[in-house]
Amino acid sequence: PLGGPPGGGTNPVDATPNLSCFTDQIPGFITPFSQMISIAYSPPLNPINGGQILLGHNGLKALFETQSMIAGQSTNHTGDLFINSYCNRNVFLFGGVPTFGLGSLRVMSVAGKLNVTDIVQIGRTSANTFEQINSKLYVYSVSETDNSIKVRHGLNAGSGVKIVELTDDDIALSVNRGTQAIDGPQRFSVRGDGKTQITSSNVNALEVVDPITSLVNFSIRSDGKTQITSSNINAFDVVDPVTSLINFRIKTNGETYSRHMKVMITNFPDYVFKNGYKLTPLSEVKAFTEKNYRLQNMPSAKDVEKNGADLGEIQRVSVEKIEELFKYSFEFDSELKKTKQELSTVKQELKDTKEAFENFKKDFQALKESIKKH
Repeated sequence: PLGGPPGGGTNPVDATPNLSCFTDQIPGFITPFSQMISIAYSPPLNPINGGQILLGHNGLKALFETQSMIAGQSTNHTGDLFINSYCNRNVFLFGGVPTFGLGSLRVMSVAGKLNVTDIVQIGRTSANTFEQINSKLYVYSVSETDNSIKVRHGLNAGSGVKIVELTDDDIALSVNRGTQAIDGPQRFSVRGDGKTQITSSNVNALEVVDPITSLVNFSIRSDGKTQITSSNINAFDVVDPVTSLINFRIKTNGETYSRHMKVMITNFPDYVFKNGYKLTPLSEVKAFTEKNYRLQNMPSAKDVEKNGADLGEIQRVSVEKIEELFKYSFEFDSELKKTKQELSTVKQELKDTKEAFENFKKDFQALKESIKKH
């Protein structure tokens, strides 16, 4: 054909297609492209646009190639489109600049919009089927140095990657540990309502690593244990986004600061004031404290030093003891009122006795004086 060797145009980097595949498909096929149509166009005066078209078919299979000429050059470059569904070429697209395609067997450049209505499969060079029929986009990469998907975004325009999930409960993003054949178990997921879940077989399910020292500064283990290793005195801060006030802080020395703290407690001691709750006699309470140096139901100092203090349980027991003190006080008050009433009665009886005694003294004195007169 005019314009260059079969399947290669004028540029030697073009790979020659497997022409032997046509011997059984095109009757009378003897020499390369013997059944082809070759059209070459090269403007003789000012070669701005030029190129060639190579076309061949047997009614079922076809080879279609185009090559274009770069403005200001007199030879065709590597090529802009190769289409061959039968002879090891399929579709090759090179950009408008020769260097964009040089040395590359498969380069595609789309300057406008691209719409794919079914499945896109990337990276499976040896595949003859669509491996992931339940996925609209399938990207396969097993290289440790390649990026399966790379997004470069900037200039404060929108989002680099945006996933819009239409329902709260459905998973918008999922990371699975699988193989080439199966997806495998789910390890990381984000739902439409923002709920994020990590299911990891690693001891540390989440790690934040210092980029300079490579030390793990923050980790959440699979069993829920959370660890912060910070060179800053304030290891953890929770800041109000409106007032910028620090509402919660954990220091590296273990000190914790909070503006408000709520502890969820069950069986809060309203039962103390219900009918049927019996107070322990104070004599028994006294005996217990003299032996154990603490109130009943309270943890010992040794237990707290070894295992820590359950703030919720200590708060519950403390309220229980405070309410018991009030109940003791109510009983004392009742006893005191009863004693006062009895004392008032005794005082009245004593007063009456005193008045009777005074009357007796008067009567006795009168009797004495009467006896003297007689």
